[in-house]
Amino acid sequence: MTTFKDKLKLITSFREELDKTSLPKAQIVYIEMISEEDEVYMRELKSRNRDLAIDILLDDKDESEWENRHILPERKDIDVSSQYNNGSQYMGVVAPKIMSMNVTGKQFISYEDVYSQVIDFLEKQTQNGKTLYNLPSSALTFISTNDPNKTNLENEEVNSRRLITKIMMASNIIAQYGRIGPGKCVLVGTNVINKYPSLINNLDENGMIGGMLFIVEPGIDPDKIIVCRGNNADQSGVILMTFPNDMRFFLKETDFSWHRQYCWFSIK
Repeated sequence: MTTFKDKLKLITSFREELDKTSLPKAQIVYIEMISEEDEVYMRELKSRNRDLAIDILLDDKDESEWENRHILPERKDIDVSSQYNNGSQYMGVVAPKIMSMNVTGKQFISYEDVYSQVIDFLEKQTQNGKTLYNLPSSALTFISTNDPNKTNLENEEVNSRRLITKIMMASNIIAQYGRIGPGKCVLVGTNVINKYPSLINNLDENGMIGGMLFIVEPGIDPDKIIVCRGNNADQSGVILMTFPNDMRFFLKETDFSWHRQYCWFSIK
């Protein structure tokens, strides 16, 4: 049986500490794979967040806009088709860089409770399209087809196979731009299963598809699919460190790149 802790290992950058004590605040150190283009992106992000913080302080903008601070205006110089089809975009030199962030602890109640908080975070942060320099959602949205010469069942099976291809493409996007590896878990909205029940027939005996655990998750938008890449807590993404003996956990996304370990899209 897959436990909530098992799911968290596949969805977050996870570490459980049973032999160490914790403090109310912690400094988490992790490794980021940084390219030359990332350095430019980070400077743009810092500048934008600085301006946004000032505007909020002066009441020129609403505080709610801070939640979308990671999303930069769409870049017109990026060819979406080349990024997601043949991977020809030039990234320059990529090298590891040690990063750190300060995180305030929360009360640990259970892994089920932590899982619920992670799902809530992912749902809120994936309401816009997949964020790779604010990549438009239409580039990944799945649109079903209907062949009038086929039965409803045949059309559903065809669309299910196309949807599986889309999921695998999302996993490959994570591998390419996350720079650690492909997806490990697929969170699937309830409407997706209702519309494409044949997806279940493609799961192996361990409930996996393409090497990824398949989870029907009612906590996300029913028409959404989120592919996730879980790592160790020293890697980028949504970092989760738990101290069950201290009844405390630390949860925070890495500053500018957490979304690279996730890829999401909706069905139409």
